[in-house]
Amino acid sequence: MKNTGKSFEEAVYEIVKLFSGDAEVFKNTFITGASGTKRQIDVEVKSYLLGAPVNMIIECKDHKTKIGVKIVDEMVGKVDDVGANIGVIVSNSGFSKNAISRAKRLGHIELYSLINSENKIIRNKLHVPIKVTYSNVDNKLNISFTTKGQHSLSRVEELQFIHGVLKELDTKIFLEFIAKFNSNISKLGSGEHFYEFTIFEKENFNLVMKVGFLVQSKTYINEGIFLPAKAIIDVLNNSIKKSNIGPFSIIENDVLSNWKNIDYDSGHYPKATHYQRCAQFNQKWFEPITKHLIKELENTISRGQ
Repeated sequence: MKNTGKSFEEAVYEIVKLFSGDAEVFKNTFITGASGTKRQIDVEVKSYLLGAPVNMIIECKDHKTKIGVKIVDEMVGKVDDVGANIGVIVSNSGFSKNAISRAKRLGHIELYSLINSENKIIRNKLHVPIKVTYSNVDNKLNISFTTKGQHSLSRVEELQFIHGVLKELDTKIFLEFIAKFNSNISKLGSGEHFYEFTIFEKENFNLVMKVGFLVQSKTYINEGIFLPAKAIIDVLNNSIKKSNIGPFSIIENDVLSNWKNIDYDSGHYPKATHYQRCAQFNQKWFEPITKHLIKELENTISRGQ
């Protein structure tokens, strides 16, 4: 079936209308130019800037090859004839280097490409590199208690004192650790780390808890994930002018099985969008740990150690 370009024109109209806000968007209009020639316009956008009318005309090109200088020059003539402020060429096949260079010199001709993952007519798709870092912590925490300052307690009395503090505060002794860990886990690299906190303080006597934990971080890359999106690409500035990126999901099993592990060369992908999945602690998680610590202290005290 012959490609008349009408389907692409309709696709362009829908995207332009989506991102044009309060501007009026029309398709397949006709304007009689200064030359007396009746000009057909694929898409026309009418808006106001500081109270003054602004008219943009858009030509839609669904060619098999890149758009060249000739079509840019034709657009210059059409813009001049109808008195438009801006002329836009939207291509479904890209633009030649000469066409881009010519449009840049002109200033009032813009070159766009489109993305619409919901429309098969539009060939461009949004593929972006994505990095995911998983940071987990080993379940075995290294917890110790130290009394600091002046006191005359024997070792057993010291243990009894620690036991009393744990019985009274229970999992509350870990609240400061939880807050610090959860806010810093994304910044911690793989390896062993220690946090130290004062959990009891009176005059010149402190009870300090030290928690050691092992972080294991792994980073994976997918160099081109397809994202559901609608967007207008400004070719002259090599940037996304307008965009609406839909939701997407990252499935952990897929990442671990199919993505490339880059623990040792993650710096090679500075432009990749980076997501982190980090372990998080809550107070309930420490309930069995606190019970175990209290039980161990009771056993040690009963042995008189």
